[in-house]
Amino acid sequence: MPARRLRLWIGLAAVALSGGAASLAETPLPRLHGTFIQLSQAHGSWSEDSWRRLFGYLAQLRALEIVVQWTVYDDVAFYPTARYTQVAQPPLETILTLADELGMTVRVGLAHDSAFWSKVNRDPASVVVYLRGLQTRSESVARDLVPLVERHRSFRGWYITEEIEDATWKDPRARSALFEYLGRLALSVRALKPDASVAVSGFSNAESAPATFGAFWTSLLQAAPIDVMMFQDGIGAGKQRLSFLPLYLAAAREAAQTTGRELQVIVEVFQQLNDPTGFKAVPAPFERVARQIDLALLGGTRPHRLQHPRLHDSAPRSGRREPVPGLRPVARHSEAGLTNVHPAACNPSTVSCRYPMSRNG
Repeated sequence: MPARRLRLWIGLAAVALSGGAASLAETPLPRLHGTFIQLSQAHGSWSEDSWRRLFGYLAQLRALEIVVQWTVYDDVAFYPTARYTQVAQPPLETILTLADELGMTVRVGLAHDSAFWSKVNRDPASVVVYLRGLQTRSESVARDLVPLVERHRSFRGWYITEEIEDATWKDPRARSALFEYLGRLALSVRALKPDASVAVSGFSNAESAPATFGAFWTSLLQAAPIDVMMFQDGIGAGKQRLSFLPLYLAAAREAAQTTGRELQVIVEVFQQLNDPTGFKAVPAPFERVARQIDLALLGGTRPHRLQHPRLHDSAPRSGRREPVPGLRPVARHSEAGLTNVHPAACNPSTVSCRYPMSRNG
């Protein structure tokens, strides 16, 4: 197995999370690769100095990639547009500009519907109509964004905001509608920017056997030209257990290898709380996080980079992402808002590991 690249910030974060840790030199961890940013109304009031401060912290962590999870959330836009209600100071261009300056890359999310989970749990005919509407919406957002992202060398590609799990799509008609949706949307945004890759994330609710889970993703990737699979291990959200995680990681890795796609595993370093008012979490014990990272690394043939905690994770979570092997590290944050982000915000309350897979052929 390739040697893991160590980065002290992970050890320091672990100390902050657990209140103590063994010798940092004895617990080598992958390096931080990047982070997700979930934009909210609050970010519409951020000054450029606030964003520079945040990016300064990310640069200290040696983050290389930012995933802006969405650029439209329901009817709120985070870029200049007359089509939606834009926030007072749309932050997308600032994010791309700072990434340009710091040599980072940015993957830009499209439109997100907060009612997605309830709407895809309807009858298959209604799901077909709903997904076609989502496709049209995200395509229009991508068209709006092309002139903006083309001005920035940091732009790396697109992120489809809908997270895919293995319990909702058991009905063949609904599954066919999902595959058609992802395929058409990926082709559409690729036509707008042929050099930009397309990513989607997913997880398992552990309601299907690992082989079934792997077959589902193999079929999905054969049907849709998705370049990057981003899987969350589901440990922090309680969707998966450490004892079964390697089986799902292996299944995901096989799906990626079979279809020649890049696989990335997200290691959740938080512990979700049982709170009926919404998503809340606390930092996970270091011992558990270390085990998650070990499993993610063992699942991949060429471990690459780790990604830092997600900045602003306030979106509703009906389902949670699952484990996957052969990816590269990415991180997830459990703060209720990005306004809390300062040096301490760099503590990985959710790390994500991804390992790049070589493409077949």
